[in-house]
Amino acid sequence: MNTEKEILLNKEEIKTLESKIKYDETLISKEGHNFTRIVYEHNQLREELVDFCQAPDLKKSMDVLINPKNDSVQLLRRNIVNVTRIYEGIDSSEWGKGQLVSRKKINWRFDAPYLTQEEGFLNSSACSLDIKHILDYVELLNFCEFDKEINLTNEKNVLYRTDCLIEGGNGHYIAIELDKNFKTFKRSIFEKDKNKKEEYLSEYAKGLKEQINQLSKLEYKKNNNKNNKFKLDNLILYIPNETALKNVLEIDPEIFEYALEKNIELTFPTTFLAITYYISFSLEPKGITQEFKRFEKIHNGLLDKKREEIESNKEKIDKLLKINFEYLKAPSYQIKVTLNHEENYVLEEIVNAKGSNKSSVLRQILMEYNGIYKERDALKISVEKLNLEKNFIQDKCMRDIREIEIKHELMQKDLETELKRQLLEVRHQRDVLVKEHRSDIENLQNELMRKTEHYQSQSTELKDEFERREELMYEAIKSIEESISNNNQTLKEDVIKSAVQVINPKNINEFGKIMELINQNILILCDTSSITNKDQQRFIDMVYGGVYGLKGKIKEISNKIFLYIPQNFDLIDDSEKS
Repeated sequence: MNTEKEILLNKEEIKTLESKIKYDETLISKEGHNFTRIVYEHNQLREELVDFCQAPDLKKSMDVLINPKNDSVQLLRRNIVNVTRIYEGIDSSEWGKGQLVSRKKINWRFDAPYLTQEEGFLNSSACSLDIKHILDYVELLNFCEFDKEINLTNEKNVLYRTDCLIEGGNGHYIAIELDKNFKTFKRSIFEKDKNKKEEYLSEYAKGLKEQINQLSKLEYKKNNNKNNKFKLDNLILYIPNETALKNVLEIDPEIFEYALEKNIELTFPTTFLAITYYISFSLEPKGITQEFKRFEKIHNGLLDKKREEIESNKEKIDKLLKINFEYLKAPSYQIKVTLNHEENYVLEEIVNAKGSNKSSVLRQILMEYNGIYKERDALKISVEKLNLEKNFIQDKCMRDIREIEIKHELMQKDLETELKRQLLEVRHQRDVLVKEHRSDIENLQNELMRKTEHYQSQSTELKDEFERREELMYEAIKSIEESISNNNQTLKEDVIKSAVQVINPKNINEFGKIMELINQNILILCDTSSITNKDQQRFIDMVYGGVYGLKGKIKEISNKIFLYIPQNFDLIDDSEKS
């Protein structure tokens, strides 16, 4: 046996095994980190689903549809892209209950591709997904029946055929209707003419609304209130492409509200995945939970197998190192000795000095110094053995260091996992507290709104009462003012009636003033002494005529003083009686 060749072969095999160990250890480390991330994202997705399904129907769907920066459905959108990646080119037209797709790349099932928020929105919006692909992805295909006839009224021969029926518990179901007009939208995608494209989209929006009206005639909510054994909890209309629904929303912005008024929920791939994922989680331990445990078992089995291979390869390396060490210890193993340049030069000098040839000289030297060569060879063997032992110890140290590093990494991963778990618990507690605070705030806001409305109502009533009383008070004041005015007028008339106006005219032109006072029923005492003699008689005649024209009376007090008496005054003249 060629010992040197055997040692070289063993060394090559050791290098191969060491490379394989290094590769497997790297794979275990990478897959460990990857699985930790998958578990974390799986739990995060579950939280996303809970938040999404507990939000109001209109708000959640509209926000997902029109808000590209909505980070609450980022994992859902990544899973939509993952569905497209897994089921690309797979025809589901012949699938039925329990006919699951044979996934060639099962490791993709829970490992959704990493995408930024913008990439997730753009890629998931462009996806057109078959409903069966999503149902299979969330492990619900076993709980579904397609083209199922159902009785919503308990009346004989009154059946309705639904596209898909998801079975829940206790006789409760969810019916899913497919978009019957989606081909019209597809035609609009490939249409280059702008006007024709708009016509197709308008026709699609109109057809979608007509389908909503047709489904609303089922009145499934009303029939649930009757003694019907079949309970239909929800009726979902599935649109396979998110962009299609966006275009409808631009044409008819109230389409979501309109559908909800008819008790129909419009969904597209992202929201439908959220709803079905949530249902699958609720079926625990079956559904998606069962599939995740199977995936976890396969993953752990793969890593355990790799660890066993590493241990087996380490044992092989140890055996090969021991074999080489034993070869070096054997007496039959000799290392070939060759002369270097200096040794050849010395040999030539000896040959020249002795006048012989190299062979005879070399043979003589070897005979003389046979013991020295043996000692040198023994030293070389010892050095080789020491180097081999050194390499063996170094390799063992390296393996021990790698084992320590692996243990350290595992401990670090365990610590990270524990910290993440604690972080999730803290976040969960925080979310619970936030929800409680939000609930308290909403209750306080509702109470404040109620009290505000009550106070506003009371304020309005008090304002109306104040205005009414103010109006009554104003009317009372007006009545009092009118009464006072009338009393003042009466009083004034009484005062005027009981008063005597003394007039001392200077000329005949003051005749008009006297007539005005007589007309006002004022008693006048007129002294005409200031009027000139030539005008005095004329003035008296004019006054006489005017007073008698007003049915008054005149009493001459003296030659130039007269008393003019209005119609409503009585004259009692004692001189006339006597």
